[in-house]
This record gives sequence, structure tokens and C-alpha cells, in this order.
Amino acid sequence: MKLWFTTALAAAMSSMFVPPAHQASQSGASKDEVVIDGSKNPEMFPDWYIWEQLFERMPRNTSRSTNGRPIGDEIGITTKNLDIVRQEVRVFDENKRKLVENARTAKADLKSRGKSEEEIDAASEQLQFEYRRQILAARVRLQQQIPATQFENLVRWNAEYMKGTTLILRGRSAKNFRIPG
Repeated sequence: MKLWFTTALAAAMSSMFVPPAHQASQSGASKDEVVIDGSKNPEMFPDWYIWEQLFERMPRNTSRSTNGRPIGDEIGITTKNLDIVRQEVRVFDENKRKLVENARTAKADLKSRGKSEEEIDAASEQLQFEYRRQILAARVRLQQQIPATQFENLVRWNAEYMKGTTLILRGRSAKNFRIPG
């Protein structure tokens, strides 16, 4: 239980670093394990995770995608609207940095005040959930600022990527994965 705060933070952060192609089968999952295979059930990914993945994979310092094409052309979005997306990516990066910093600070503060592991766990979960709400708020801002057809192109571009993603979660990470979303 003492490692829960660190484990919970790692679980929240793990979705930021999950490689796109773990090898696992849906039928092999235990009752304390969630396996989402994007090639079979992409609708099982919560919205916050889908958008987190989009923000993670959006090129930061280049106008080209990994295959060398201009990223705007690959997505089907204008340079002006790509700049709007990139602004949200910068906000995302800052929110992620703050999550890590706030989690460390909160854990140290709560421990120094003699709080129980359950209270530390609850604080960790609240930080994770706020981070997820921030991701969903970014999605709404993009939807409001980008023309519908280009927003749909952005969603479609990321949906293709998510088809190659398999995610395996265990224990509390699996239990809380869908909150909010």
C-alpha cells in the first residue's frame, strides 16, 4: 500500500509512454486486468486517453510527420489550424509537467503531515482525474476553434494510430482508467 501513490502516478503517467504495439490477447486477461486492443475494439479507449495519445504524438519541432510528409497534409488540416493544435499540445506538455511536480510535492507534504496511505492515494487519484479533465477540455477547445471537417480529419488521423495500440492495465490502474471519460 505504501507504494500506491508512486504506482498510481506511474499508472497515470504510463499511458503517456505506452508503446503502440504490446502483444496480448483479450481472452488472456484476468479479472483484475484490462486489455484493450485497438485493432479489435478501439471504442474501448476512453476519450481522455485517445486525446492524450494525439497530443503525445503530435510533432513538436517539425512540420513533417515520421513518414516525411508535411504533417498538415497527412492530417488534412491547414497550417493555421495546425498552429491551434500545437498551442494545445504546448498546454498539454505544461499540464503533464505540472502533474509530475504536483504529485511529488503532494506526496511529500501529505507524508510530512502524517496522512494515511488512503489519503495519499485519494490525493493522487484527484491529480490524475484533473489531468484527464484538462485533456478533455483541450479537445473541446479544439472542436470549437477548428472547422468541423478539419477536426474530423484530426480525429480520423488519430483513430488510425489507435488501431495499432494495445493497452494492458492491471489492478487500480485498470479500475480507474475510464474516470473521467
